[in-house]
Amino acid sequence: MVVIPLSQLTHLEAVLTLLFDEAFSERYGHVASVAHLLDLLLILLIRHLVAEKICEAGVLAALSHPRLASSLEVMHNQMDEPWTIETLAQKAGMSRARFAAVFQQTLGQPPLTYLTEVRLLKAQQLLLAGQPIKSVALEVGYSGSVAFTRAFSRCFGTTPAQWLATLQA
Repeated sequence: MVVIPLSQLTHLEAVLTLLFDEAFSERYGHVASVAHLLDLLLILLIRHLVAEKICEAGVLAALSHPRLASSLEVMHNQMDEPWTIETLAQKAGMSRARFAAVFQQTLGQPPLTYLTEVRLLKAQQLLLAGQPIKSVALEVGYSGSVAFTRAFSRCFGTTPAQWLATLQA
């Protein structure tokens, strides 16, 4: 849990004022505007946490790390690439060994384990959106549906098709 006094968040005053104004109004579209303002508030809070280096471990700590941030960015934005520790270390401007050690220390898991989790969580979102298993597999960086199904089953204990069926039942 992180507690940040509002007095430290003066740059959020305008957003907070608008959020509370909208939340207690009966104006047309207030529900949608509150949802978007909450999204904005969350983004601004995360930026604050990263900029102030408030989190010492986890994804926010990695995002505030001058070298790890670039590797996280490519993992999330180009997950269909065949990333290796070497190529991710190059993106971070670090040696392979140093990158692996710093990543493990900061995020609590090896880089390729993290990448697999990111890919499979994205895959779940795409499957829920109705995309076919084969296209999901390719979009999240697997060579085909067989490799994807194997990784999905290892992580979640069920195949993508079975997972979807249980949600739709």
